[in-house]
Amino acid sequence: MRCLTAALSVVVLGAFPAAAWAKGDDARAVRICGANRCVTLTDRTELEIVLSIGAYGTVAAPAEPAPYFTISTVPPGDVYRYVPSAASAREALADGGAWLAVPRFVSDLIYWQATRQLRPYPGDGEPNRSRTVLLAVAAVAAALAVSGALGVARAHRLKTLGDVERG
Repeated sequence: MRCLTAALSVVVLGAFPAAAWAKGDDARAVRICGANRCVTLTDRTELEIVLSIGAYGTVAAPAEPAPYFTISTVPPGDVYRYVPSAASAREALADGGAWLAVPRFVSDLIYWQATRQLRPYPGDGEPNRSRTVLLAVAAVAAALAVSGALGVARAHRLKTLGDVERG
């Protein structure tokens, strides 16, 4: 595995900018967590590769919520949600922030060093809030439909009562 890491470091460090995370220079480790536990990476080359997330541009947000892992620096700094199925990550506390591209060689390193041992968090609300918004809109539409139907039924009942009184 060290050979893979060394080979990747030559490519990464030679061809791409330095760490993209603001606190990357202060990081002594990267902590990658799933629902069952966390794995800490301390190898400097691995740190540089993982912290390079964000140096490769942005991508569209995942279409649906998907399982994810968290990636944070040690000492504590930024925390990112990493969505392997979308090859992207976003700052965990960001509301509407940009999704950062995670190149294949970075995701491969994360997988082999950490996430293959972890169970992901379920994608039940993040990374994309579109499903939640869609459900809220559907609930409001249903409430309006019920309200409208009740109003029509009440109006019909009043008309019927009026016809009976006149008749």
